[in-house]
Amino acid sequence: MVCAAPRWWGDYNALYRCCESTLKYVKEHGKGRAACYLDTSNEVGTFLNQIYTEEHPVNAIGPESSRAGDGLVPFALDLLGKSRNLDDAVNLLLARIGKTCGFDRVSIIEANRAYLTYRFSYQWARRRTDLQMGQDFYVSDEDFELCSAMYDEDGLADHNLRDGISDIASCLHAGIWDYGEYAGSMSFEVDQEGFEWTMEHRKLLKELVKIIPSFIMKSKADAVSRAKTDFLSRMSHEIRTPMNAISGMTTIAKSVVKDPVKTLDCLEKIESSNVYLLNLVNDILDMSRIESGKLELCYGTLDLTQLLASLESLFHAQALEKGLTMCLKDGRSRNRLLRADSLRLNQVLVNMIGNAVKFTDHGGITVRVEELEANPRAVLRFSVADTGIGIEPSSLPNIFNPFEQAEASTASRRGGTGLGLSISYRLVQMMGGVLEVTSQVGRGSEFFFTVAFDYAADAAADAVETKGPVVARDFHGRRILLAEDNELNREIAQTLLEMNGFKVECAVDGQKALDRFCSGEPGWFDAILMDIRMPVMDGLEAARRIRTSGRADARTVPIIALSANAFDEDSRKSLESGMNSHISKPIEVDKLMRVLEQCIGGAK
Repeated sequence: MVCAAPRWWGDYNALYRCCESTLKYVKEHGKGRAACYLDTSNEVGTFLNQIYTEEHPVNAIGPESSRAGDGLVPFALDLLGKSRNLDDAVNLLLARIGKTCGFDRVSIIEANRAYLTYRFSYQWARRRTDLQMGQDFYVSDEDFELCSAMYDEDGLADHNLRDGISDIASCLHAGIWDYGEYAGSMSFEVDQEGFEWTMEHRKLLKELVKIIPSFIMKSKADAVSRAKTDFLSRMSHEIRTPMNAISGMTTIAKSVVKDPVKTLDCLEKIESSNVYLLNLVNDILDMSRIESGKLELCYGTLDLTQLLASLESLFHAQALEKGLTMCLKDGRSRNRLLRADSLRLNQVLVNMIGNAVKFTDHGGITVRVEELEANPRAVLRFSVADTGIGIEPSSLPNIFNPFEQAEASTASRRGGTGLGLSISYRLVQMMGGVLEVTSQVGRGSEFFFTVAFDYAADAAADAVETKGPVVARDFHGRRILLAEDNELNREIAQTLLEMNGFKVECAVDGQKALDRFCSGEPGWFDAILMDIRMPVMDGLEAARRIRTSGRADARTVPIIALSANAFDEDSRKSLESGMNSHISKPIEVDKLMRVLEQCIGGAK
């Protein structure tokens, strides 16, 4: 057997493996039959597909038949069941279908409800100019619903996509469903207006759409399972690393307690490890809320100049420590207050800049804000470019998937969980934009997105929260009722409050807190700090009882929730029960003092 290829073909190893597997098939099944199983990358597989669908080995697969489409179903089962590389096998199968039936294009389109995207995951086209494989198309929520509802009782739709997605005249689609959810479609296309799809075409598509997507979904499920296993392994490492630092530094601090300098160094390292661990937990919680659809944006007034300045101060020292330059370019004509979720926008930019610093060893990082439109809304393009290691082309399609990182070797060297970019992608999408990336290995990457913001109508209506340094506050003479069932947490909160001048009385459950409040004189307590989960009576019920107790100060005494529950709905429940504010544990001392200062002022 002679296998000829154009002289410009350069991947001889892939070509050799192709020939070897083809010869093995011929040896086992006799002359006139061959199959190519390509253990190459998707790009190489697509290229081989274009070459070999025009050559005899591929065209000779399977018996010739009197009707177009005969033998394609068993051929599909045989090919997909035996192939070691599903991507190449599917593309090869689509080529066989298209050539046998005389179609101009055969595609498998993946629909993503969460991201509102369509993607040509697998495709064959008679003309290379018609290939759109790997391209993403963004649609509105309404258009997505219309597409998922267009199929008839047989699961088919005779519908063309002449709307920017496709320019081929006639299309026959079969819906792909995953546990009742619309997941995409498989399509036959012919570039002929008014083309009549026969019953044979419809029957073939109905059969193939049962087979091919099932293999693809199984492969993806296996990949997700592997990714989650890898993620759990990384997560174990990421959690145990700061825990080891906290445990080790605590032991060291005990042994050098007489050396204040060394003790302080240990405490600072414990604090930094604690911050890292808290951020890790927050990432996991954010991803959980996003996946369950429970995360909501909270819009307020944003001073973008102030936010950018805080980002520059946050990362300047890190960049300088690695010998990197950091340049921030604000291209807006003037600074105007915006309506935005400043916390989530800051979270996205922190992740983008943090990754740039992490994956850059030489050169620098450039953060840009460009004003694309100023009226009637501010349309801003945010970008973070670096001169770092770059991202492999094979990793780019999965870069925003949860539980995944570019490469396992990179993860082991650079650290991280693989959640940050996925969270950022979804947050940007919730803001109305799309987070995108361009990258070259060895030359760096650029992450960017564009979002439209409304201008703040009344700057005084929503004060922009500023996080200044911890300052000394004097609450001398102020009385606090602290309701907390956990002894250690109670000791921590009481000590922190007393350090700032408060007189603290404690209650171990909600009922005792209610009884103590009602037994005192009106105005005796300046504020109540209430844990949420307590025995006998929880904090929410205790707050409701206090507000409806009928005392003179029942509706005016500030009640602040102290809770390990950090979700938005938990904060909402606290406010609905009559509390003034909700602070998540672990307690940030400065935040707690700021809230108390807003509620009750300073010393008596």
